[in-house]
Amino acid sequence: MVKVLKIDRKWRIDLLPDSVDRKVKVDGETTTVTKRGSKVAARTVFQRLTSQPKTGPKKDLLLSVHGFNNDVEAVVERAWNLQRLYNLEVETFSWPANGGGAQGVASYKSDKRDARASVGALDRVLEKMREYLQEIRTARLNALRTRVEERGGERGEAQDKMFARLAQRDCPFRINLMLQSMGNYLFKNLLSSSIFSGRELTFDNVVMAAADTNSENHREWVDRIQARHRVYITINERESSPFLVKPLHGP
Repeated sequence: MVKVLKIDRKWRIDLLPDSVDRKVKVDGETTTVTKRGSKVAARTVFQRLTSQPKTGPKKDLLLSVHGFNNDVEAVVERAWNLQRLYNLEVETFSWPANGGGAQGVASYKSDKRDARASVGALDRVLEKMREYLQEIRTARLNALRTRVEERGGERGEAQDKMFARLAQRDCPFRINLMLQSMGNYLFKNLLSSSIFSGRELTFDNVVMAAADTNSENHREWVDRIQARHRVYITINERESSPFLVKPLHGP
């Protein structure tokens, strides 16, 4: 994992360590606890999203998966623009989609091979997202339940309503997934794979932008996409690319 910042029009890239030592107090004594670097990053992002002002636009979290023929700089630039344009926290999954140094059709086929080879890596990213979000969410809900119970009164419907209201307010942001171009082909291969572990809901919405996949048999994998609200599929029917795939048919 890396953290990318833009300072004076120049990119600053910080490599996040695999593990981080943190000092915490346990029973009044200070001790050192080693945590995964990715978990520390997840908590930092979650803290920013849950500490937003009560008034004004709210930030949502977007996981972006780029498409065909993108080098790292292009991927970072797009993520940066998405973050600025739509007031988002953007996390990007980067896979080696640079054409392998080839040109034309050979470049396209090279990227398709790399997309298929990246299925396991994307699955681990989604699995870690679910794990960390669930862990953080459970801890916050337990703390909320304790607060509600400490306010006194008999435990019953009124207390449960208060807890539900506070729990909804405690997570005032959405988590969305955007797949671009051949990133959809990568996602399709993951959904069709035996290793896919994404049975639980993580995303509120899934956006499939100009999906670079065949429409044939799309129901076999599109129907497996889990989203709390909607799945959006955008199609550019006037695309002049020789790699155009025909649009999805039916409802």
